Parts: sequence; C-alpha cells; structure tokens
Amino acid sequence: MNAGFTAAATAGPGACVPQRVQVAVRSVLKVSRTDPLHHTVVTLWDAIDHACPGLHAGGHRSSAGDLNRFLGALAGGRLLRPAQLKAMMTTHPTGDKGREYGLGLESKELTPCGGVYWGHGGDIFGYQTAGGATTHGRQATVTANVDPGGTDAQDDDMEAAVQKALCEGRPSHSR
Repeated sequence: MNAGFTAAATAGPGACVPQRVQVAVRSVLKVSRTDPLHHTVVTLWDAIDHACPGLHAGGHRSSAGDLNRFLGALAGGRLLRPAQLKAMMTTHPTGDKGREYGLGLESKELTPCGGVYWGHGGDIFGYQTAGGATTHGRQATVTANVDPGGTDAQDDDMEAAVQKALCEGRPSHSR
C-alpha cells in the first residue's frame, strides 16, 4: 500500500495514519490480512509526523486478495466521495507511454483490450508489487520476492501478468 492509498483511507488530522487505515479500510472492506508494519527505521516523514513513526514505503503488509478488494473498491467508487475519487483520478503524463499519475493513484493503458486500470505498484528491498483495478470491477495483483531489486525484464513480466489478468475474457479492441 502506498502513501496515496493511505491518505485516501483517512478522514483528517488527529489519529495515527495506520490506525485510521485499520478502521476505514478494514471495517469497510472486511479485509483480514492487512496490517500496518511497525518499522524500527526512522524516516524523514517520521520526523514530521511525530504521531506515527515508520509508516510509508512498505508501510503495510497485505495479501493479494485484500489488495484486490481495496483497489476494486477504490476504483469502483465505494471508498471515497465522488469528488475525492475524481481528484485522485485526475492524472498528468509521466513521460512513460500509457502511464499517468494522479494523487497517489496511477492509470495505465490496458494495451491488449483497451481502457485503463488504476493502481500503484511499488517495491522496497526484497519485495515488488504490481496491480490495479478497472472501474468495471476487475482486479489483479502480482507480487514477487526480489533481492535487492527487480530487473527491467521482471518489471515487464509482472506488468504483462497484470494486463493479461485484467483483460482475460474481454474482447480485444481494434486500433
């Protein structure tokens, strides 16, 4: 989970972000395998957000199923008010063909079948996650253990697996 998703699940200042995520996301989606991690490394963010040390990059562990439920609910409009979701989905070009970035949420073209999917992959030493959801209810998540980081070929393979899963059973588009 990334800081953009964490922010999407929060309701305002006051409590520590992981506790808000637990209440907002776990109770709404009934996810059972998602928890904030308690890091021993202090980051710059920790120095700013004294209420909650050690969160963001790699700040949660989750199962692929829970992440799919979260992404599906987010992209499907079941977690945020419409104006908040619209703000997250207002994207800007990144320089990577077919990829744009909004408020903690990125859109990627579904090249095999047309349309886009929404998500935010990420990595931290030892782990990599790719995935997303369409606004029509399809979700896919791919995870890998990498040491210390994945190769470009692995990134491409993970993206291809996500694309295939999200497009499987849908007719191909014509260009």
